[in-house]
Formats: sequence, structure tokens, C-alpha cells
Amino acid sequence: EPLYGWLFADSACHSGDTIAWERLLQPKVEIELALLLGADLPGSEISQAQLLSGIAGVVPALEINDSATADWQLTLLDAVADNLSSGLYVLGDQPVPLAQLQGQTLHGTLFCNGQPLRADVSIVLEDVLTTALWLARKMAALGQPLRAGDVLLTGAQAPIADISRGDQLCFQVPGLGEVGCFFG
Repeated sequence: EPLYGWLFADSACHSGDTIAWERLLQPKVEIELALLLGADLPGSEISQAQLLSGIAGVVPALEINDSATADWQLTLLDAVADNLSSGLYVLGDQPVPLAQLQGQTLHGTLFCNGQPLRADVSIVLEDVLTTALWLARKMAALGQPLRAGDVLLTGAQAPIADISRGDQLCFQVPGLGEVGCFFG
């Protein structure tokens, strides 16, 4: 089954934030879509329609992965013990209703210091929603159904990228918006 981790309130950042480099060990970044829940999901079997009706909006997101494991030489057990190398996450601040995105082909570009780092990445919304449905069902089966206010990061849309102190990141998705941060 897929691996999953937990997002914690103290790891949330806002678009435009300056993130202190000292807060991190050896960060990398992934570009993702985040689903914002506006309603509690059932604690039993969840249908796709129930998931879709529970989503208040979608935003672009940056997951700042971080690991205490030297040189990122992670085994599967290391990854699980390390909460899948979850460090911080940065969310866009303009949620777009899911219905507004249905049927669109989404493409995004991650810029680092104004230069494309991951260009014209194709984002398949159906894949994002399939992952979200699996996660919602898994959490319900564990007796921890998803609730209004929860954030679902649904997986990297491109390979993980290296970042350095002083980098300015911006992930832009036409029709969805952008999210960015600076590492100071």
C-alpha cells in the first residue's frame, strides 16, 4: 500500500514566508496540490462523491522535505520512522473550488530564483483525487476520519529537487495560482 505521513500544525507555512535555514537539516522540495477539507468525512466507507463534496478548495503547495538520515540514504524503515521526511509545507493562499478545475489540463512550473527548475509539469487531477480517496478511506479504517480544516498533500507532481540557503521558490499553476517562500 502507499506510504503516508502526518502534517503537523507547527510545520505549516504561509505563501511568501521567509523560512529560517537553521530550522532545517538538509531540505529538498516537492511540488504538490493540496486539498483543503471544508466538511468532515464519514468514519465508515467513503464514496468518491462524499470526498468531492467535502473538498472546500485546492491550492498549489510546496512540501519541504527534510531528513536526519545522512545524505538522504533512506531505507523503507527510515522513511516510515522519519514521517516520510516531512519537514514543512507551504500552501497557496487562494483556494480554488474543485468544480472550477474539473476537466482542465493543469500544468505547473517550479521556479528557483526566477529560473525554471521543474518546467511545464503535467498535473493529472484524477490521480490527485484517487490518492485523496485512498487516504480518506485509510484514515477512516484506522478510526481517524478526516475532518473539516484538514489539509491533504496528495503526492509529488515531479521529482524532488535540491534547494540551498538563499533560494526563492515559486510554484505557479495557471488557473490555480501560485505559492512561494524564501530560505533565509
